[in-house]
Amino acid sequence: MDLTPGARLGPYEILGAIGAGGMGEVHRARHEKLRREVAIKVLPTALAADRVGLARFEREARTASALNHPNIVTIYDIGEHDGTTYIAMELVEGRTLRDLIAGDQLPMDRVVGIATQTADGLAKAHAAGIVHRDIKPANVMVTDDGVVKILDFGLAKPLTTPAGMGITRSTLTTAGEGIIAGTPHYMSPEQWAGGSVDHRSDQFAFGVLLYEMACGVPPFDGPSVNAVMTAILTRDTPSMKGLRPDAPAALGRIVARCLEKDPGDRFASTADLTTALRAWQERRVRTQDGLRSLLRRPAVAVPMAAVLLVAAIGGGLWLQGSERRWAETAAVAEIASLIEAGDVYEAYRTGRRAASYLGDDPELARVMERITLPTTVNTEPQGADVWVKGYRTPDAPWERLGVTPLSVRIPYATMRWRIEKDGYETFEGAPFSGAALGALRSGLVLEPVGTRPPGMVRVPQGVLPGLLHLPAREEGPLARLETFHLDRYEVTNEQFRAFVDAGGYRNPEWWAEPMTRAGEAVAWEDAVGGFRDTTGRHGPAGWELGTYPAGEGDHPVGGISWYEAAAYCAFAGKSLPTIYHWFHAIGQQQLSDILLHSNVGGPGEGVAPVGRFAGLAAYGTYDMAGNVKEWTWNATDDLRYILGGSWSEARYVFRHLIAQDPWGRQATNGVRCARYDDPPSDELLAPVSPRLEYAPVEPVDERGFELIRGLYAYDRDSLDARVERVNDSLPDYRWETVSFNTAYGDGRMEVHLLIPHDAAPPYQSVIWFPGGDVYGLRSSQNISSSFLVDFIPRAGRVLVHPVYHGMYERRRPQPVSPIEFRDAMIHWAKDIGRTIDYLETRPDFDTDRIGYYGFSSGALFGPVFTALEPRIATAILLGAGLIPVRRRPESEPTIFGPRSRTPTLMVNGRDDFIVPYEIAQRPFFEMLGAAGDDKRHAVLTGGHIPERLEIIREVLDWLDHRFGPVEYRDPAAGSSIAAGGGGGGG
Repeated sequence: MDLTPGARLGPYEILGAIGAGGMGEVHRARHEKLRREVAIKVLPTALAADRVGLARFEREARTASALNHPNIVTIYDIGEHDGTTYIAMELVEGRTLRDLIAGDQLPMDRVVGIATQTADGLAKAHAAGIVHRDIKPANVMVTDDGVVKILDFGLAKPLTTPAGMGITRSTLTTAGEGIIAGTPHYMSPEQWAGGSVDHRSDQFAFGVLLYEMACGVPPFDGPSVNAVMTAILTRDTPSMKGLRPDAPAALGRIVARCLEKDPGDRFASTADLTTALRAWQERRVRTQDGLRSLLRRPAVAVPMAAVLLVAAIGGGLWLQGSERRWAETAAVAEIASLIEAGDVYEAYRTGRRAASYLGDDPELARVMERITLPTTVNTEPQGADVWVKGYRTPDAPWERLGVTPLSVRIPYATMRWRIEKDGYETFEGAPFSGAALGALRSGLVLEPVGTRPPGMVRVPQGVLPGLLHLPAREEGPLARLETFHLDRYEVTNEQFRAFVDAGGYRNPEWWAEPMTRAGEAVAWEDAVGGFRDTTGRHGPAGWELGTYPAGEGDHPVGGISWYEAAAYCAFAGKSLPTIYHWFHAIGQQQLSDILLHSNVGGPGEGVAPVGRFAGLAAYGTYDMAGNVKEWTWNATDDLRYILGGSWSEARYVFRHLIAQDPWGRQATNGVRCARYDDPPSDELLAPVSPRLEYAPVEPVDERGFELIRGLYAYDRDSLDARVERVNDSLPDYRWETVSFNTAYGDGRMEVHLLIPHDAAPPYQSVIWFPGGDVYGLRSSQNISSSFLVDFIPRAGRVLVHPVYHGMYERRRPQPVSPIEFRDAMIHWAKDIGRTIDYLETRPDFDTDRIGYYGFSSGALFGPVFTALEPRIATAILLGAGLIPVRRRPESEPTIFGPRSRTPTLMVNGRDDFIVPYEIAQRPFFEMLGAAGDDKRHAVLTGGHIPERLEIIREVLDWLDHRFGPVEYRDPAAGSSIAAGGGGGGG
């Protein structure tokens, strides 16, 4: 077929040839109607004629098109025209890595950037089950902005060769016997041997590519194909130092592992490979930062000034320039890649690094706003240095945020904080709850050195809104707590031994609480007489001869009853914490990262020394999750609460109220003590009756419900709608802001419409309702929890984001009392109704395909809106579950839920502390009125915010199932092309 400039290929006009290879010719082309320039790959006749091979190729190409990763070239279209099969893909302006290397060694900073982005793209594909099979420099493009794009995903297919050596025609061509004209250098040993190919084969090719970037030549070479094959199969990887003396040892280790002959010795996953690369990158940055810190010290800088000046001219200034080039050309793409991979903190860290060079760059600000929220950090006294690092990387160096008072954006991720000031005790903690972050905003009190009780941390005053197993209060929070101190670690064997040696089991002064069994008083002498070790001496149940096992002095004490725990705390001049103080000290709710660094969830190696695990709570305590359970003060009937779970128990037990026989001396029973400046009130010390199952709400009959429904009714009078703003410059969607009259005489409201550029009307749409974090934002330009929803428009559906009553620019105090909440719910339901009224005026919207997507509190409210609003065709509830807050019947979700027949996807984390599976998630799901296949409960990895990629997969699959695939524009055919919504996810 004629493919000269001006020729037609389907809806594309050929503009010129780009190149050719074993998998076909590549041409520059332009879509006739969209005017979008693309790269057109025309497949070889042999492949196009192979019906089975072509069908397999098309399946893989479609799968590859769903990757939508910033480091992978996007496939737009697969078509056939006059017998010619072609693929239209993203046109990338830049140079291939083959051209960049050209036999030379790349600067090490460039090696870092290209390698990290390439590995990110590979990891994304491998996670989706796609193997490239043909990683080589010619298939890696670097744009003029420094962004890496991997070409030909899903295109390279293994074709049989006469030699039967697993050589693919896309990777190897010959110009004569033994003359290399292709790329056998990148084929793994298993490919040469004709074995199976998986993601580890791509890792091998990546290792060759990484070696070649650093050294300028591939690690295995020879004068013929057979020589190259022999080298790959038999020779050890040559050291990089001989060719590149400055090659870091860490880089050499990564390359060597990628190039292992046995696939089983390579990285278990490409995600592990990316982690290793980032660790190397981080060490390089840390080294550079260390040099800069060194230069700031006068004692070092002055005597070394001349030497360092020369070094700066030769290298330091180049480093600074390299960093700026990275920030200007590659940072935003790298941040986007990290967000896609779910590494929110590393994306935040990378953004701060880039901001130090770019300042208030609007594109950088836009991507950072997706994953951050504004806050302030204050201390008493002011002038304290604030440092942070990622929670999941406890060994990483601290990074400085600034000096208090400080206004800053922080990520939607748990961080480790360090706040220090000369003359004051250093604060280290991991606050990530409303109360804990509120303590930072209101002013964290720093204690003068020497005034903090040894081995304890200060927990500031605050409120505990509620506990999952306890009845809610009619008004106000569950508890208001004054400042107190709590042991940093669980009480150890060595500490408890001091109690034993001091006559702890002989002195009744420390055993003040009356001892009862089954309601009957037990004499102190009789009770203490039973607290013996395995040899009959006084002491914990697992000890021998009155002492702990050798070498376990730093292990938490176990095998003690509630009475022994209380006596020890009294001996130490402390008290058992109440359940309220214990839970307040955790200060983490949204995320379950603490479980990743705690001794919990299975037998493992048993109990561990205190502090060995890095599970840090909000204010500096460790091991609150797992290791041993911790007795607390409060009783329930004849039992006492023991919290936190142990090393041998399920992870979710960490946040549960568990009560046991106070006489129990299981090996898992330990203690942590509190010290109060002001003794707790009688109310806080009183017995607590749990509600292990949520009490059923008094049902409302249909007549009563119709009266409730009437509260939500409104007159559909004039909208007087108008378009306020349009931003058409965003890469994935057009942002329209419209306004219209509210339904309750409160002026006007705005709604944001994020409309995908390439979607074909009439549009499918999803109405978003945020979680409680919305009350920390003042502008709706910063969508609350945007990283949980921004994939909707990128996947081809319109995101509809109303500015609800009391939120963002319409900000009011968050509703608390049942009446405030009822009034707010009525306003919100009317806001949704008016929004749908507006969508019905738009001929470019499909009003039969309007969905609702709510997160956290927005998920809890979802059944209210879907029961009232029949125009919502499907609902997605992320983080929904019963909560122990009593509402009035007019706004109680469990009144509405059974009356909602809307098909509903409910998505939860299996380690959600806020709504645990058994007592909160499952009953909420079961009470929904949808039945059978019209509802699904997806329980995913993580806490209240599960793993992002898993969320995206579930949400897009559900929308595809309920609404059908997204329609994309195809002007040449006069119609639209159906494509699965998953194609743009994440």
